[in-house]
Amino acid sequence: HEAVLRTVARPSAVHAALLGLGLEPGNPLRFVPERKEWLPPSGPPVRVEVEWEEDGRTIRRRAGELMRNMKTGEPMPSHPWVFAGSELGPNGEYGADVTGQLVSIVNFEFTTLDVPRIASNANETLEWEINPDTMPPEGQQVWMVLTPVENGAATRAATRALAPEEDAGAPVDVVVVTLDTKGEIKVNNEPVALGETGARVRARLTENAPPSSVSVRLSAPRGAPLDVLGRLLAELVRSEITDIRFTPPPPEAQQALPAPERARVEDAPAAATVVGVREGGTAVIVDGKEVPLGQFIESLRERSPLAEENPGQGPPPAYVIRPAAGAADLKPVDFAAIHAALYVLGFEASVEAPGYATETEGHSDLSELRRRWEAQVLPESAALQRAAQTHYEVMEAYQREINRLLDEVERLRREMDDLQARYNELTTPRP
Repeated sequence: HEAVLRTVARPSAVHAALLGLGLEPGNPLRFVPERKEWLPPSGPPVRVEVEWEEDGRTIRRRAGELMRNMKTGEPMPSHPWVFAGSELGPNGEYGADVTGQLVSIVNFEFTTLDVPRIASNANETLEWEINPDTMPPEGQQVWMVLTPVENGAATRAATRALAPEEDAGAPVDVVVVTLDTKGEIKVNNEPVALGETGARVRARLTENAPPSSVSVRLSAPRGAPLDVLGRLLAELVRSEITDIRFTPPPPEAQQALPAPERARVEDAPAAATVVGVREGGTAVIVDGKEVPLGQFIESLRERSPLAEENPGQGPPPAYVIRPAAGAADLKPVDFAAIHAALYVLGFEASVEAPGYATETEGHSDLSELRRRWEAQVLPESAALQRAAQTHYEVMEAYQREINRLLDEVERLRREMDDLQARYNELTTPRP
């Protein structure tokens, strides 16, 4: 069938994300035999919008504005979709994953988000077509934004929607790699050996996608082993993974630090020292002098506010990491390596580099919330999907039992009607 947008996202993953927002799915279009009536899709309302960049500006529209009535040319009226949730297929699979029906404008039993009315999918009832005046250019990267209407909490899907005709080799989801204070590594919350980290991250790539298309969020707490951090970064770079950004863990993760050390790193920092990153990230400029990166990190280790030999030295110095003047061929990992090393050693650090900062940089409250979301939600994606699958298997079993009971009710009603008819015949006076 025709589509306005397409995506590599699995509908079951979007379903799991909506569950994570606290939404409970309703029901797809269904027929109730005992009432001889079709019931429209039901569920919590969700506003669907689309957003893309065009000519240097951000365009955001209701999803319905991308379509128009085939007869009148009027745009689709404003309305929310409903989180109906897909039926399960005959083999127990999430039906929308097989059909590809994520957001529908006519009713299908295997769709995640449907219109809240009876809308036939028969060809002779076609009502809508693409509006070329409001559509993004073909192949344009488009964000589909889903907002639960009941509580107004918006979420941006953890993958992209694509306008038709784009090459399928799109960037994959963000992969979260964590290092703890014991030197243990996890990829999306699954333990992994250091030497297997690159392969585990590359396993997230879609077919024919280059390693550079996978985005990694690296996280480590204060006091994590610096040598393991360095080897971990080297392993990722050897696997050609360079789109790496360091994300400090949420504040509660730092409670593992002893109280004196925690107090030292939480003191107000002094004026920031600028660290300029040179070509290839192998050297830095500090106080006007070029220093090899390894030598700079080693000097920081000796002055670490977490070191036992450096007690009571007051607030730690702060650093701002930037590209050095004239530096070229810099990748996000070049800044992430310094950012991570400074952080785990107990220093305050920030990065000011094009393409490194998150979208919410400059809004500290949103930036912290995003970091917490990435650190706590993304690693649980597999568990959320398993929970969604279990939920649907249980709901399907309940639905089968309800159908069985309804059939039984119908059978008993027929028997009762038959007995009543026979009784009426027996008790009717005869001439």
